[in-house]
Amino acid sequence: MKKTKIILVSALSMLLSVGFAQQSELDTAQNPVRQGDPAVTQSPEQVKDNSLKDMVQISETEIPESMQNALKGSDYRGESKTFYRSKSGDSYAVEIKDGNITQIYRFDKQGKPINDRRN
Repeated sequence: MKKTKIILVSALSMLLSVGFAQQSELDTAQNPVRQGDPAVTQSPEQVKDNSLKDMVQISETEIPESMQNALKGSDYRGESKTFYRSKSGDSYAVEIKDGNITQIYRFDKQGKPINDRRN
């Protein structure tokens, strides 16, 4: 009788320990960000502010002719366009909104595209 109790208690403790061991291996996919996660998150407004912070808004008539011609291409289509010039005058940018998508394109002082597209 005593041996049966010992066997039952040991079997029960093994089952419990296996159950707890499996539970501790669960994936934490509900919250994938872990302490010390180096990923930096910014809102779209913060990204826009950072990329255009040293620029002043200008009218379309103030941009170089080569930039006006480039903006006629199919890559630069959208519902609204806002133009910017750097304070030093050595670069330009255009913010193109198409629905919920906003793209920012940069141009040099001659109005030629710079390949550093930012979303």
